Amino acid sequence: MPETVASSRSSAQTHGDRSLGFTTMKEEVRVDSVDVEGTLPDWLSGRLIRLTPALLDYETATSTKEMGHWFDGLAMLNCFTIGPGKVGYASRFLESEAYASVRDKKESRYDVTFGTDPCRILGRRMMSVFDDKGGTDNTNINVTKVGERYMALTENRAPMEFDPETLQTYGPIHFDSDVPGQFGPLGHPHGDESGAMIGFFTQVGRKSSYRVHIWEPGTNSRREIARIPFKGAPRYMHSFAMTEKYIVLTAQPLHMRLARIMRTGKIMDGLDWDPQGRTEFLVVDRRNGRLVGRYESEPFFFFHHANAYDDGHDIVIDVVAMNDAASVWSLETAKLRDPDHKPRFYGELRRYRVSMTTGKVTVETLSDAHLEFPQINYGKVNGRPYQYVYGTAYRTPDSAWFDELVKIDVTTGSSVRWSEDGCFPGEPVFVRQPGEDGEDTGVVLSVVLDTKAGKSFLLALDANGFKELARAHAPHHIGFNFHGNFFRD
Repeated sequence: MPETVASSRSSAQTHGDRSLGFTTMKEEVRVDSVDVEGTLPDWLSGRLIRLTPALLDYETATSTKEMGHWFDGLAMLNCFTIGPGKVGYASRFLESEAYASVRDKKESRYDVTFGTDPCRILGRRMMSVFDDKGGTDNTNINVTKVGERYMALTENRAPMEFDPETLQTYGPIHFDSDVPGQFGPLGHPHGDESGAMIGFFTQVGRKSSYRVHIWEPGTNSRREIARIPFKGAPRYMHSFAMTEKYIVLTAQPLHMRLARIMRTGKIMDGLDWDPQGRTEFLVVDRRNGRLVGRYESEPFFFFHHANAYDDGHDIVIDVVAMNDAASVWSLETAKLRDPDHKPRFYGELRRYRVSMTTGKVTVETLSDAHLEFPQINYGKVNGRPYQYVYGTAYRTPDSAWFDELVKIDVTTGSSVRWSEDGCFPGEPVFVRQPGEDGEDTGVVLSVVLDTKAGKSFLLALDANGFKELARAHAPHHIGFNFHGNFFRD
């Protein structure tokens, strides 16, 4: 068992009511300066912007309704602005049509949801599934930028553009020319050296395929760079991997049965886990878009890759893997609000090694952490050999939610951890110190829910030693969220 070193204000088992993190947020605020404990580095200047599925309950003309799944919460932008001598904070709902309908018309206009009762008009659901322009505009998963355009992303096709300073929503981005496909995922695109955004769509039809595409800065077009045919039902994939030579789609045996989705309007109802199926690694050459091969392993479920890289004639793929897809159904809103429910939302960091010469896939476990939301020093090591992964984790398999942050050395399996009694940290975001080349020279930022105070704070850790540097206190609680990014001034 790897040696583990704890770093925290309290070594006691984390206690606290996680339900606060799944309480609807309604308040939009802007505070120029919040209270800060400790000292932030002078070089740290910019904005940490995160997306929260903040509105989990909404008022109708006759009652209050609950979103059926955490993934359906209406999106709010949360921004910590770090500047000389102070930290500001702002929160603002993303002005999507989905949010405007709930706010102004007191009704949900979802045609297809992840797990919430949608619009009952079958024709509209079919349009949402099969129309290239279909799907929700509630982009609640991640934020990124292409050139100087900031956008919020989800698993559907259209990014929502916003102003990083005011958090004003500009609306969906319309492309002059585009790549066909009914749905993403776009929640986890990759960036290349030029700042282009690489993602893929799933195109379902007479000849179904995954369409890998690129959007280059300064253009208003996405163009196809690879097409991977598939037969049968598409596989659910939330993220993909990229090395210096290859793009890797990890096609797990979680099938999307579109007939069921159209019938009920819920993606969750159409997901079909095959325990006897195989996970396929679909490898595409980045230079010419050619499908190099399909390589099979035992079945596993995942949401997030940590990293991937080329190693001679092998491809190394590091992913947070689970033995089945139970976590999807574990994240229904009613269950998460039940204090007796133990959500299974963690996996183990596994390394899959694909031999390009023999076709064999081998696997090893890199850490004993109960991990999710893995992050790396992306600009330096994405697609390359690396040493460190940062993530949220369950301190024990019976923890109520993510109650520690962990830094894992993938070369040794050792880890250091941060935790505090009554606190639930969110995804760690690594920020590199300018002018320094060390892989872990910088800070790690995480938005932490403090159940004792009933509010959240921005935590800054020294990435090297994983010791606390400072915390900046938000004026309210920030619901548990998915992803975000730090944007330098």
